[in-house]
Amino acid sequence: SFGGIVVFARAALTDIALVEYISGAERMWCVLHTNLGALLIGNWYRPPDDDGISMNGLLDEIERLRGDYIGVILLGDLNVHHKCWLRYSSRNSELGERLWDICKDLGLKQLVSKPTRGEYLLDLVLTDVGDLCKVEVLPEISDHRVVSLDIEVAVSQSEPVPRTVWVFQKADWTQLRRDISAMNWRTLFDDDDDPNGSVQRFCDSLQTSCDKYIPRKQM
Repeated sequence: SFGGIVVFARAALTDIALVEYISGAERMWCVLHTNLGALLIGNWYRPPDDDGISMNGLLDEIERLRGDYIGVILLGDLNVHHKCWLRYSSRNSELGERLWDICKDLGLKQLVSKPTRGEYLLDLVLTDVGDLCKVEVLPEISDHRVVSLDIEVAVSQSEPVPRTVWVFQKADWTQLRRDISAMNWRTLFDDDDDPNGSVQRFCDSLQTSCDKYIPRKQM
């Protein structure tokens, strides 16, 4: 059974975007633009009952994508065992050996150094920019410990700009029509020598009526 993956980004962080979702594997790639250049960041869940199909195109996939980036970071719950490589493992599994070979071919280093589920290390951070990364294993949420990854780069951020908008779905259109119908429009245009003033009076009157019958909210 698959568990699903998701990427959340703070609203002020505008320099991250989805690059590709890999069909046949619960894996997505995002780009993070930084002061050093673009980083390719992958999020991957490999369920325990996966027979290895999600790993089939991984080597070619990263080689195809990585050319546009200064580095690769692939992280997730990968459910592989390899005593020599991961240390906190029950055995040397075939898929653990296979992933280790892929990482050696790509020059990716595994950075998590403590168990993440019980006594086993299942949640990995694989990267070729280890000098920029600081990994920490935090307390459990559910049955896995949290893996925290800090990347020593700067990114641009923008503060959300609030604005007030009309809520047209809740407008009292009937009363607004009555208000507009009852308005003495002629008095707004009496001064033929002041067309700008007439326009302003018209807009002010219409605005007053709209304010009475159309609610607003801030977004």
